[in-house]
Amino acid sequence: MTLPIIDAMTSVLRRQTSRLPRRSRKRAPANAHVDAAIHRDLMPKLSMRWKIFAAAMLVALLSVWAWSPALHFSFVYDDHLQVESNPQLRSWSGLVNALHQPLWTQLGSERASPYYRPLFLLVLFAQHSLFGSNPFPWHLVSICLHALVALVLFLFLFLQLGQLLPAWVGSCIFACSPLVAEVASWISACSESVYTLLFFCTLCGLVLSDRAKTPASAFALRLCSACALALAVFAKETAVVAVVLALAYEYLFLARKPRFRSILIYAPLLLPLVVYLWIHPSLHRADSRVVTQVLSTSPYVGWFAFRKLVLPLPVSEFYDLWIGQAHSLTSLVLHIGLLICIAGAVLWIGSRSKFAAWVVAVVVLPLIVVVAGSLFFRDYDLFHDRYLYLSATGVAMLLATLIARVEIRPQLRLVIAAMAVVVLCAEVWQSRLASQQFRDDASMFSNAVEVAPHNVVALQLLAETAIARSDCPTGIEAYQRAQQLRPDMWKTSFFLGIGYLHCGRSIPAAGAFGRAANIPGITADQAALAWYELGRVDLAQRNIADALISLRRAAALDPASHKIQILLTQILSENQHR
Repeated sequence: MTLPIIDAMTSVLRRQTSRLPRRSRKRAPANAHVDAAIHRDLMPKLSMRWKIFAAAMLVALLSVWAWSPALHFSFVYDDHLQVESNPQLRSWSGLVNALHQPLWTQLGSERASPYYRPLFLLVLFAQHSLFGSNPFPWHLVSICLHALVALVLFLFLFLQLGQLLPAWVGSCIFACSPLVAEVASWISACSESVYTLLFFCTLCGLVLSDRAKTPASAFALRLCSACALALAVFAKETAVVAVVLALAYEYLFLARKPRFRSILIYAPLLLPLVVYLWIHPSLHRADSRVVTQVLSTSPYVGWFAFRKLVLPLPVSEFYDLWIGQAHSLTSLVLHIGLLICIAGAVLWIGSRSKFAAWVVAVVVLPLIVVVAGSLFFRDYDLFHDRYLYLSATGVAMLLATLIARVEIRPQLRLVIAAMAVVVLCAEVWQSRLASQQFRDDASMFSNAVEVAPHNVVALQLLAETAIARSDCPTGIEAYQRAQQLRPDMWKTSFFLGIGYLHCGRSIPAAGAFGRAANIPGITADQAALAWYELGRVDLAQRNIADALISLRRAAALDPASHKIQILLTQILSENQHR
């Protein structure tokens, strides 16, 4: 905590303590000026600094303690490919090549995502250089990043509201919310905390620049804010929302002389967005989804996201949401009506004050991005708790604003503090329980299947993890449930065959591969892969004739595949020698 921030917060606190309600003041004695001088001596600037410092340290310590169980967790899910086996993190040359490529290019160009996050990759590279494959320090960094977000949120709320208790309560409730379990406990989700931290650093810098005593200090702080915002955009795509929010905050709250009110004052904040869109062509890609399917799914995604903000439990990596989910017309109308009511409530809250309107935008804009993301996300993978990380800070700020309006009454301060302690205790208890699902892959996917029993991705991941641990009954059962839910999907039948094959059950594996090869609408590569695996099964059963038929079909569908050609050539040469 730098000295300028402390001085700014101290001046805010001094002004706030001087604005006691009129009815709470006693009649001033004749020597009131002498008593005021004595009071200033008894309450020096140093004591105010200690109040701020103590509150900030409580926020940071509570954040670390609430999520400390994650220190003993291992790498899970995407961590295996992003951290443990990512060749881009092992050398400077690999990093340089990866910085101008989309995420997941280490798996091959065909599996590259439309996401471009060079700052996220740099954070992973720095940690890998320091910690290697030891998960303990990785989790420590994730927890500390979340604690820093809560701390900077506290600083921003205090600078904005000028009251210590509301800022402390709001930041603590955000820090301990079960909704942030995914970000605080899962290493691969740290991109959310990185860009949110930079966003609030931007806001604090803008506030301090507006209160700077010299033009040079104001310019330096605004330049730092613009740099922080630029870095945020390169940490995750949704940080584009942060650019809009920073511009809105600058326009609504920061006083500027008329000669500075021009588009040039916003140029440092617009620059990151322009650069990002220029170098990120992979964000624009063709998608085969039907627009009506996306539109019919959007109300359910929006309502579910809002409900998670109000009641975050249960916490899971996957939920029962997917494109083209069957719903009745009554259900669709009901969800649209609920969203309209929520929009009305949002507009009413925003009309109460400018700051409330801006905070509502912090809550709503990320939700809009989540709903719009249905065009890009994988089917059965439309929503994750981490998408609401920035929105959760908005909810905390709304709560702090409400407390600030009530807290000016001295008789209610004790009640507010007591209620805050009760809520925080409940949140910490639920958060520590929710974080346990991230301790290993089996726990994560088992919990996901319990929360979302119809999610095909969760079932297949549970099956894959179970078979890797030689738990064939659990793995086969999960694969079978996924195939029964979506028999029209190639991957459910294909991976069921893979599961059977790993467990030594060749006959049902052949049946599963045969079904996968004949599913209507699949690509030539998918069909070729299914025929190839079927040929391998036939070959293992010494059924050479059927193996040749399957492999020739695979070669016809994918003539460029080397493994198909090699196996087919090997079988033909063995038959000639016989």
